[in-house]
Order: sequence, then structure tokens, then C-alpha cells
Amino acid sequence: MEPKPIHRLADEVVNRVAAGEVIHRPASALKEILENSLDAGATSIVVTVKDGGNKLLQVTDNGCGIREADLPILCERHTTSKLSKFEDLSAMSTFGFRGEALASISFVANLTVTTMTRGATHALKASYCDGALDGGGARPCAGNPGTTITVENLFYNVPTRRKALKSPHEEFAKVLDVVQRYASSRTDVAFTCRKHGEARPSLHCAVTPHRIDRLRAIYGSQVARELTPMTLTGDADGDGDRAAEYSVDALVSTAGYHSRRTTFILFINDRLVECAPLRRACEAVYSAILPKAEKPFAYLSLRLPPHTLDVNVHPTKREVAFLRQDEVVERVQRALERRLVEANGSRTFAVGAVVGTEEAELRGYDVGNGGDGNISEISPELPDGETTELTSVRELWSEITANAHVALRRVLAGLTLVGCADERRGLWLLQHGTKLYMARVNRLARDLFYQRVVARFGRHPCRALAEPAPIAALVRMALDDEEVPEGVEKAKAEEAKEKIANAAAALVAEKAEMLREYFGVDVDQRARTLVGLPVLCEGHAPNLARLPEFCLSLAHEVNWEEEKPCFETCARSIASFYSGHDDEDVDEDAENVVPPGEAIRHVLFPAIARKLVPTRASASDGTVLQVACLEQLYRVFERC
Repeated sequence: MEPKPIHRLADEVVNRVAAGEVIHRPASALKEILENSLDAGATSIVVTVKDGGNKLLQVTDNGCGIREADLPILCERHTTSKLSKFEDLSAMSTFGFRGEALASISFVANLTVTTMTRGATHALKASYCDGALDGGGARPCAGNPGTTITVENLFYNVPTRRKALKSPHEEFAKVLDVVQRYASSRTDVAFTCRKHGEARPSLHCAVTPHRIDRLRAIYGSQVARELTPMTLTGDADGDGDRAAEYSVDALVSTAGYHSRRTTFILFINDRLVECAPLRRACEAVYSAILPKAEKPFAYLSLRLPPHTLDVNVHPTKREVAFLRQDEVVERVQRALERRLVEANGSRTFAVGAVVGTEEAELRGYDVGNGGDGNISEISPELPDGETTELTSVRELWSEITANAHVALRRVLAGLTLVGCADERRGLWLLQHGTKLYMARVNRLARDLFYQRVVARFGRHPCRALAEPAPIAALVRMALDDEEVPEGVEKAKAEEAKEKIANAAAALVAEKAEMLREYFGVDVDQRARTLVGLPVLCEGHAPNLARLPEFCLSLAHEVNWEEEKPCFETCARSIASFYSGHDDEDVDEDAENVVPPGEAIRHVLFPAIARKLVPTRASASDGTVLQVACLEQLYRVFERC
């Protein structure tokens, strides 16, 4: 075999290979950009994601911005403002230092940078490809102080890497996880992460002085409730420079925390990293106190002298090395053991109310066998009199019954309510026969209220509000929750909101007669105020804090042009208002995300058992999910 000649790789090949080491997926690109924003002194960071970050990944900050003179070399490899000589690595306090992140992104995506420094009269917008500034150069544009990095069509020129990416949903989950982790550490920075086109962010964290409040905002009150603080300071063995002074500030879960996967967040000198020995040591401690299937939650911030830390050991800076690592890990492990023993010694337990075991009464339903049987005999009464002749209403009800799942109807009709699994997300446990189910109450309630609106079309009793509510003001409140698009002046945005709110109030007032007659929504046409709401389920009332969203949806989500779409979209807006937020769109800061527990137990579930016609989708999309079966448990454990 003849030896092949050695040749120098083309710069384009070298750069793309190098980019593949740094940028693996949207989440890794986001990590690099977030660190640049934090290095720039940002106190507010907004992340916008489309298609899991494959089509769009945008990060906007209010940092110091980029000088115009630096834009031509911004995306060239190994250009940085954070490192001048190799010796600087021993005292590195910034996240970035190699000058590879933006260069790597520009080789595998379309990269646009909009930046404005303090005191500048305008912003500058520049596009980059393969590390070079676009031929047109930087262009003046409107903007705010700070920088916006826009990454589009990631891996458009690396088809194998693009195909290897997971679904948009999974990639977004990884992106969100990165934001959550940095938000856990930097309580002095406000973080927002949202999907493109959605008004409600997936994550929003305001600045807070207390880390426990930040973790509560990110991971929920159930997690925060089970966390206990742990602090540690000391010197690992060693002489002179070989000694490693360290301090640990941590929040770790106690034995009362329950999860199926480990959440281990580690920052070393404010840098998000992984340390396998430290993680294994912590997991070993928890394995002795947690049931086999349960996993812990741990946030650890380890601070070391910069000269004892080597940050240049991994292409993505994901791993670091530090002096006397084994001793530091061992001492953290012992401190964790002591803290958990102390926490368990003073542990408190929440005592729940005793749950009755009587099955819900079956009232007038005769269901067939299987999921495709005849459901006509369990249908609630149709409107009578004049409205019965409306073909569109009958068609809507026919669609409900045609899409019914009879087997699930039988489960709901004969349910025994066990208790609440997750109150904020509306997860409840139900028993039917020898099977245990988990139900998402918000989804069931939304279907129930939609069906009640259709079934009682034209016959809704109306309950007056304590005070008339001005529709324009409510719509304005809903609009104020939405962010103003970049580049739009605040004064013009406020003027536009006022016009939209007044137009929405005029439209709803114009439809007042139909809303009152058909849906029980009482509107004072002259005053343009909402004065009454329908009674869909006796004993249940909607969360009036959502009135602004409801009024906005009546104006913008209802099709007022055609009869059947009008009735359907209006019914769905009312149902959404009465049922509350979907369980996958929970704002952890909100109060009463789902109806109070007693209302669910004594009002909603009895109504669901008697009146709901469950859809086929409810049996397959996780709305009602079987989580245990007595016969199967007996096969595994050979006892009841």
C-alpha cells in the first residue's frame, strides 16, 4: 500500500470541523451567547426560540454593547476582548476567553448582530457568514442599548448534524434548561425565555435578592419547599499554591423531595460546568436516604481561587479541573451527609384529609362497550324551542358525540376521587375498579364547559358581576402584558394599544344582544361594560383575574363572520376562561392557576362524572392516563 500524501486542509473545512466541536445543538449555541451577555454586564436577557432553535434563536440583552470598530472582526476566530496573553488564564473571571463562539456559529448558521453602546445615537446591524462581515458592512438602525444576537437556520450547511437533532419540542426543552440553570445562579439578572409568536413566556424571572425565591420561580413551590441551605468553607490540604481555599453555597433537597430524575446544577466560580466525581458523591449520599426510584435536586455554587482552576480543558468549557479535587469532593460529600441528617431530624409532614371511598353515583348514563360504542344515550339535553332549529348548533353537538370515547366515559362516570397529585398543574388521581388513573383537571374542565355552552345554547342563566367592568380597560390590561416589538417607540405602542382596546370594546358591545341571548354573557352596549357572566356549573365561578384575557379573546379569537365558526369559537373562549390555564402553560408566579381543591372535589369532578362526554384525544394525549393496575402490581410483588 502506497502512503497517501499529506496536505493542508482548506480553511473552510477546518472552520466547520472546529465549529462542530463547540456548537452541538441550539442549546450549546445559546450557552455561548448567554455567557457573552453576562460578560457584557447585562441585567436583563430575553431569549426567543422558534422550532426548538433550529429556525430561530435570538438573545437580547441590555449589556454594554459592541464598539463599531470591533464589528469587522467580531466573528473571526480567536478574536476576544477578554484575554491578551496565556498567563491571563490563571486569573480568568469571564466566561469566554477563546473567541470561538460567534465564529463557530457563523460557520453553521445565518448570524445577525444588532448592537448599541451607551451614549450612541443609533444602533448598528451586521450580518456574518463564515466568520466574515457581510459585504455591505454594518448598517445604522433603531435600537436600544445592548446587543441582540440572532441565529437562523442552524446547521443549514451541515445536513448530517441537522438530521441528528431531536424534535423541536425536545430541543426547546434543552434550551429552556440552559436558561433555567443560568437563571438559578444569576439572581441579579432578569431572564425571559419564550417561543416565537407566543405572548406568554415559558420562563420569566425577575431580579431577586434571594436564591430560594429564584428557584421557586423556576422550578415551582413544591421544589422550593423541600430545599434546605448548605454552606461550607475551608482549605484543602496542600502547601502554598497547592492549597485550595474553597467555599460552597448550596440548596439541596431533603428526603421529602420526590422526582424521577436527578437535577444537579453546579457552578464553579459562576461558570456552569459538570463535575462527574462531585455528582456521583452527592448521588451516593442520597441513595442511602431516598427510595430506589427517587432522585434528588441540588444546586451548588463552588468558589475557588482562580489560580487553582483550569478552565481550558474542554472545547465547550463544560468541564474544568481544579487543585485538590478529591479532597474538596470528599468534604462536600461529608457536609451534605450532615446537613441531610439535620434536616430530616426536624422534618415536618403535611397531613392530608381522609379521602372517601364511595364511588360517584351514575346518573342516567347507559354506555356501550369499548371506545367506539354508541354514546347517544348519555348526551346532555339539547336546547329546545327555537334554538333547536339552528343547524349549526346541532352540527356542533353531533361533532362532540361523534368524537366521543365511550370506554373513557365509563371510567369517568364510575370514578372514585383519590386525591391531588400536583395542585398547581391540576393533576388528580382517580380510581376505577382495580385501576388508578391520573387526570389533568384543566383539560377535562375545558371540554366540560365547552360542551355545556353548546348543550345549553340559548338557555344560560346569567349572574351579575359585583361591579360593571369596562371592556376597553380590561383589553388594555391584557395588551399591557405583551411586550412591545423591538424598534417600536413606546409612545406609538401606547397609542396603538389604546386604539385596539377601544376597537375591541366597540366590537364586543356591538355583539351584546347575541352574547346575552345565546351565551349568557351580559354586556351593557351603551356603557361598553361587562355586567354579567353565564352560570355553566352551579357552585363554580371563573377566576376573574383572567377577565382581561377573556375580553381580548372575544374580540380577536372569535370568528364573527360565519354562524357555525362564530358559535364554536365563542364557546371555546368561554370554556377556556372558565377552566383556567392549560397545565402545560403554568405561570409559577400566578395565583390560583387551577380552581381551588375543594371546588374541584365537590363541584367539578361530580359534574365531569355526570355530564362530560370525553373526546378520543383525551384517551391518548395524557389528559387521562392509567398509572397503575392492581393485577399487574400483584404479578410484580405477589401481594396486594
